[in-house]
Formats: sequence, C-alpha cells, structure tokens
Amino acid sequence: MKDWKISAKTKVCGLIGDPVEHSMSPAMHNAAFRELGLDYVYLPFRVTRENLGQAIAGLRGLNFRGLNVTIPHKVEVLQFLDEMDPLAEKIGAVNTIVNNDGVLCGYNTDAGGFLQAMLAKGVEPKGEHIAVLGAGGAARAVTFILADRGAHLTILNRSQELSWAVDLAGHISRVFGRKVDALELNRGNLARMLEKAKILVNA
Repeated sequence: MKDWKISAKTKVCGLIGDPVEHSMSPAMHNAAFRELGLDYVYLPFRVTRENLGQAIAGLRGLNFRGLNVTIPHKVEVLQFLDEMDPLAEKIGAVNTIVNNDGVLCGYNTDAGGFLQAMLAKGVEPKGEHIAVLGAGGAARAVTFILADRGAHLTILNRSQELSWAVDLAGHISRVFGRKVDALELNRGNLARMLEKAKILVNA
C-alpha cells in the first residue's frame, strides 16, 4: 500500500506494557501492514498496573481490533478477558488479545514461537536439564512448552520475587506431574546451574 493513509475505516491494533518506548513492534507491524496492503495501524501504549483494567475497557469501547501484551501485564490481564485459547489458559499468561465484536479472547504465541526457534537451530529440549531465569509471563510460556516437550526444569528468580518462581514451579509440577525446582537467582546458584544445565534461558 504505497499511499498509506489513516481514515475512519482504519482498524487499530497496539501494544500495552510498561515500559514500551523501546519496543520495535510498531515499526515491524506497520511495515507489514503496508507491505500486505492492510488498512491497519499499530500503536504503542504505556499502561501502568493501576490502569490496566481501564485500558482493557478502552480496547473494547474504542473497538480496537487487538493488542499485544508485554511486561508486566501478561498474567494480570487474564482477569479482564472474556475467553482464552486453551493453550493460554494452561500457561496462565497471554501476549495477544483479539477483539471479536466486543468479545476479548486471549492467546499465547510466546510458547510456540520459542519452541519453533529452538527446533530451527537444531536444539531438542526433550530430556535435557534446562535452567530458566525469570518467573513472569514470558517464563510461564517458556517453562510450559519445555515441560510439555519433556525437559527437566529449574527456575531461578531474584530474591524479592522468589515466591513467583515457587508458584510457577508448583503450577508446572501440578500440570505435568514432575518435580520442578525453584531457586533464588544468585551467583552461587547460577554458577551451579551453568555446570549442571544443558541450556540456559533468560526469560
């Protein structure tokens, strides 16, 4: 679409998170819309935790076509959705919201995208010991898909947020029926994981 113009018919998509100033998503999506000749526009919105509910209500009220969700909202946003894709529901986090005539449905593309990237590089996680740094929304997707693939997991997180790692490890353990360790992310534990784990994932 050479003559790309925004009109009253243009469908609006966007990104919510805090921060969003660093994101390359607007540049990539808008370039793709132009290349495909789609009458869409993609905008970034900085949304604080306190304003998340209002932002999602605005998505519905302003008839946005959809949103991507980034930190720190991938888990907290679930309470404001009408429906969830089965995979997103199992993971407990979403990174994409689609507005279907006022019905907001959440999806998680982090998990599949992560696994696809690993396999494309010839890395098979099945049976491997993998250490995951982090316990937020992205880590939920990564640990779920790795456990589903048959990996053995250890989750490490900062001391002030260690409870997140414990909760996530418990969730993955319950879903897959295998033990998942949760450790404080410090020099000692990280050094041990670098010796023990075959793969280290920064999530």
